[in-house]
Formats: sequence, C-alpha cells, structure tokens
Amino acid sequence: MIAENNNRFYRACRMKETLRLLLKIKDVDGAATELKRWLWWAGHSRIKAFKELYQKIKRHWEHILNTIRLGMSNARIEATNNKIKLNKFYVNWSVIYYSKYNRIDQSAIWTFWSG
Repeated sequence: MIAENNNRFYRACRMKETLRLLLKIKDVDGAATELKRWLWWAGHSRIKAFKELYQKIKRHWEHILNTIRLGMSNARIEATNNKIKLNKFYVNWSVIYYSKYNRIDQSAIWTFWSG
C-alpha cells in the first residue's frame, strides 16, 4: 500500500532497513559485499539524504568494517554523553530556580556559568 501511494518513502524505508540489517552481519567479507551493493543502490538514489550517507560510508569504510569485525558499538558512549547533557540541564535549571525564588542576583550566576 505504501509502495503504491508514496514510492519515495517506500524506497527510503527499504534502503534504511537494508542498511540496518546488513550492519548486523557477523561475517566481515559478507558484510563488505552487501555494503558495496547497498552503496551502489544509495549512489544511484535520487534521495539527497542517502547520497550524503553514501559519501560518509565511503569515507569511513575501514572504520565500519572494523566495527563489524570487532562487534563493537558506541551505544554506551552515546548513553553516557546523554546522561551528562541531562545532568547539565538539571543543574542549570535548578540554579536558576533557586536564585529566582531565593532572591539571588542572577547576573552573578550567569557570569559564573559563562566564564
């Protein structure tokens, strides 16, 4: 149904899912072959986002194959970075809230945080 109504969206979903599945292949040679096939597909696509992704994958080809070879992911690093960002957000807003309701000069706080 989607293929009939919105062909561009359907192709984008197929390309995304194909890439997601091929990155789960454990065999490096098989993954490299499938990735080359996917790159040909993305390189001939008329979807701008996939053209850009094509360039990025070509640039980081060896790193991607090393990730498949070692079976590692940067998910844990990304999760830690998000926790740090969230903590910074809470600290900033708690300082603003505390200074607002306890009548502390906010200009001194902004000077502290920006400097």
